[in-house]
Amino acid sequence: MLFFEPAFIYFLIIVKLFISLVDKKNKKLILLISSYFFYGFWDWRFLGLIWLSTIIDFSVGKLLYKAINNDIRKKLLFISISSNLLILCAFKYYNFFINSLNIIIGQSNYFNSLNIILPVGISFYTFQSMAYTIDIYNHKIKPAKTLIDFANFIAFFPQLVAGPIEKAKNLLPQIENFRGSCSQDISKIIILIFFGYLKKVLLADNIGAIVDDKFFKHEVLNSFDILIALFLFSLQIYFDFSGYSDFARGIALIFGINLIKNFNQPYFSKSPKEFWSRWHISLSNWLKNYVYIPLGGNKGSFLKTNVNVMVTMILGGLWHGPSWNFVLWGFLHGSYLVVNNILLKIKIFNNFNRDKLAFINILKTIFTFVIILITWLPFRSNNFETTLSVLKSFFQLNFIMNLSDLKVAFILFVVLLAIDLPAYVLRSHYYLKRLPKPIFYILITCLTIFGSVVNLFISSSPNKPFIYFQF
Repeated sequence: MLFFEPAFIYFLIIVKLFISLVDKKNKKLILLISSYFFYGFWDWRFLGLIWLSTIIDFSVGKLLYKAINNDIRKKLLFISISSNLLILCAFKYYNFFINSLNIIIGQSNYFNSLNIILPVGISFYTFQSMAYTIDIYNHKIKPAKTLIDFANFIAFFPQLVAGPIEKAKNLLPQIENFRGSCSQDISKIIILIFFGYLKKVLLADNIGAIVDDKFFKHEVLNSFDILIALFLFSLQIYFDFSGYSDFARGIALIFGINLIKNFNQPYFSKSPKEFWSRWHISLSNWLKNYVYIPLGGNKGSFLKTNVNVMVTMILGGLWHGPSWNFVLWGFLHGSYLVVNNILLKIKIFNNFNRDKLAFINILKTIFTFVIILITWLPFRSNNFETTLSVLKSFFQLNFIMNLSDLKVAFILFVVLLAIDLPAYVLRSHYYLKRLPKPIFYILITCLTIFGSVVNLFISSSPNKPFIYFQF
């Protein structure tokens, strides 16, 4: 049940209607039942995992808050973290480690792998649940007042399967005071859902069809084709995931819930560090607060700081999936951040005057985009062998230009600028609100109709699930 499918629209209307009709004390219960129905629509068998995490962490949170003895508090925290990681590792990483171990010992079937289906969104809700108990342990928050409140915090359906990974201090108070009414400016909801539809349905899915075709025949691609494929995938994954985040935020606002912003025009970043403050912001913050800082952060030596950065990013790569491709992806990003730290340390960019600063910033933005582009190869490749094969083809340096592909890439680059540049310059995702209301509603309506009609003619495949559902 995808956000843009008729089934979800009917579901959303029914949920909103029921929450509006029931009395105050039952609104949260209707929301929770709706969230479980939404998740169970994907595969009802995995509802048990959410219930297990919910019950364990709710109970641990209550006990942690009351406990005084440090040894007891540490044991309780260990129960929460270990249970969540055990569930995550069993369903997501068991086969990866078993297969890697078989390769190391040279016998492909020495240890048996399991036929396991990956529960949708498991990485998102386990991280959110773990952060809750860690924050209670660190005296940053109080536990949820009721089990229904906490269960809604974990299972809130707009962000359940692909984030953002919410902090308890932001989402939990809104759940506890849930009224189900839309108190926000309706234009914000329209803008977010409009951009979600534009990015995901009209752009990401159609770009994805081209990318899939290129990677399917990756053996015959030349260097230019590979660059175009990576550029197109960089747009596909951005439009897909930021489109999901826009949808999630807009749908949540229908119920009066504010979710955090998960993307902030990342391709205008001037450094790898800035990129990670703009891309998948909720995961970046989670890794910083619950991995990087506990490892020591930047409080140790310069060497130790950069080791912490590298470990954090490799674990961040593994969070995305049980594959050496994602390990490589995390390693590349970690390397970029380490080099970035070294350049800051030696102050290599501090000697430019103001007249040259704008030009230097443009060069830094282009360079950052190019090196990020490289990391999308292991992210998109089906396996490590494909990554190596594409790299081998690229370094043959056979740049036979395809004007048709170049034209498509240029048009999509202009579309990216048209969507994100105003938001970047004006520092607001709601820049369309600045238009007079009649013009605003006419523009949104016309663009949606026009885009949908065009999509009927250019779409070569049915709508696809969001890419991050697999994580």
